Amino acid sequence: MADNTPAERDRTVDFLRAVCIAVVVLWHWVFSMNHWNDSGALAMPNPLHTVPGSWALTWVLQVMPLFFVIGGFANRAAWTGAQRAADGRGERASKRAFIAGRMRRMGVPVVVMAATWAVLDLVLTTAFGMASVLSWGFAVFMPLWFLGIYLVITALSPFTVEAFGRRRFASVAAIGAAVVAADIGRFALELPGVTFINTGLVFLFAHQLGHAWHAGLFASRAHRTSRSSGSANSGPLASPALVDVSPTVRAGFVAAAGVALLALSTTFGPYSSSMVAVAGEDISNMNPSTAPVAALAIFQLGLAGLAKPALERFTQRRRVWKATIAVNAVAMSVFTWHMTALAAVMGLATAVGITLGSEPTLGWWLARPLFLILPGIVLASLLAIFARLELPRMS
Repeated sequence: MADNTPAERDRTVDFLRAVCIAVVVLWHWVFSMNHWNDSGALAMPNPLHTVPGSWALTWVLQVMPLFFVIGGFANRAAWTGAQRAADGRGERASKRAFIAGRMRRMGVPVVVMAATWAVLDLVLTTAFGMASVLSWGFAVFMPLWFLGIYLVITALSPFTVEAFGRRRFASVAAIGAAVVAADIGRFALELPGVTFINTGLVFLFAHQLGHAWHAGLFASRAHRTSRSSGSANSGPLASPALVDVSPTVRAGFVAAAGVALLALSTTFGPYSSSMVAVAGEDISNMNPSTAPVAALAIFQLGLAGLAKPALERFTQRRRVWKATIAVNAVAMSVFTWHMTALAAVMGLATAVGITLGSEPTLGWWLARPLFLILPGIVLASLLAIFARLELPRMS
């Protein structure tokens, strides 16, 4: 696969997607105080409330907005490619084929994981008298709510790409305005029923930013013109004045705008400064999602643009690119099974008499390498069984 990589492929996007998956796994395994609470359920608080200023780390390490930005890039690339290869099929048939293909790639690992757990749970409850996983291990299925949102937004890709092709940044701004309006309804007007609307709108906004990235937000004039000729929906991204600005300056402006919006909203708004849930704080920005997460998507998009030149050179190294391909080839399997691997290690630790602490003591910090290595061994075993369902077939 490394040898067959097209020269025009944006390796930065693939590399950042792999980084996002790795950060999610590391956060859940290593930087969460995983333990069994008083009810016997798996709990995953983090130690951020004990480390002053650690909220700033979440502006980089909360990678879900970037993951959806990358998804917007990839889905626009896939849909424009599908349009070019339509072979005379109508627009409706092309959309059905595209959506079915994307759902099959992402949905199969999820369905297999859920089915496997359904059978395992039946065995554990009937043969061993254990409580259902839904009562003690609901966190095992925590990644699935992100995947559910991602699947829905991916299915909407032909329509969001079309909207971007017609209105460009107006389509991004319209979703951003809807995000702000939903938060006003939630916090200022206390309207019922709008609390979770923003969870979808925020990540749809991030996905739309990905369309802008693919359309040439950080590309040179020559590359922008070459890309824009490939599809009816891929015209020039911006005015000549913006095109004349260097990609680095553009990326810096995007990052500065994002961090300014983050600072303003978390300083003067009702929001937490942390982009993950923190003990003692009433509002979590992630669940349900809030406007600062949309600002975080802008900031992380800008950071990606700033890092792009260096990452393009870095991913030309064969070992780096092979590792990137390897991670992306099993990304869905890693995402769906990594919490199962963690639960297995926690169950084993409890079975041999090890008490898992709920405070970031010295012993907890010293045990962090073990919570990388041991779940990693279990996850590798699970991937050996299930990743073949996701791996692309090579002719």
